[in-house]
Amino acid sequence: MISSSPGELEPVFQAMLEGSVRISGAQFGVMFRFEGDVTYPVAILNLPPAVDEFLKERGRRNPTPGSDLDKVRTSKKVVHTLDMSATLHPSRIAKLAGVRTQIAVPILGKTS
Repeated sequence: MISSSPGELEPVFQAMLEGSVRISGAQFGVMFRFEGDVTYPVAILNLPPAVDEFLKERGRRNPTPGSDLDKVRTSKKVVHTLDMSATLHPSRIAKLAGVRTQIAVPILGKTS
């Protein structure tokens, strides 16, 4: 996929997300990209309409301190939350979609 899309990463991100959603058995997924401390979605799949609208309105932003996105950014490790309703920082996406379980997986580039 990467070799068939030189310079264009959106199809690559979409294929990666589709595979991740399929093997995890998730109902939908969002792939975020970090540029410094700012994050934004680069691929989406099967989003509930309320979540899709929320992401469009929100745009680029810094992740909420303590959120799963923040934890993944700082730890560079998988963050798996079994019950979003029991956390201090349930994501707005989780609330809008009625999500209980969430997994955030970092995809790290080579750092030379």
